[in-house]
Amino acid sequence: PWQIAFAPDGRMFFTERKGFVRVVENGRLKKDAYLFLRDSTIEAGEAGLTGIAIDPKFHENHFLYLAWTYEKPKASLNFFNKVVR
Repeated sequence: PWQIAFAPDGRMFFTERKGFVRVVENGRLKKDAYLFLRDSTIEAGEAGLTGIAIDPKFHENHFLYLAWTYEKPKASLNFFNKVVR
């Protein structure tokens, strides 16, 4: 786990560097990932799927905000960070 966030309903969401968002509900890890960012994240140094935040109105809109590192091979800098909803 890299970062943890708690939903108003008590579920715990956490990120894994390789691109998984996982959920613990009622004290048990859900078997399947909540989300997997296929081929989007870079695992290098401190990079990867690192950040998660839950929208204050999550109970209404179910919005999560994620931050991760991705690669642009032909750019002058190869690694970039992005934040998405």
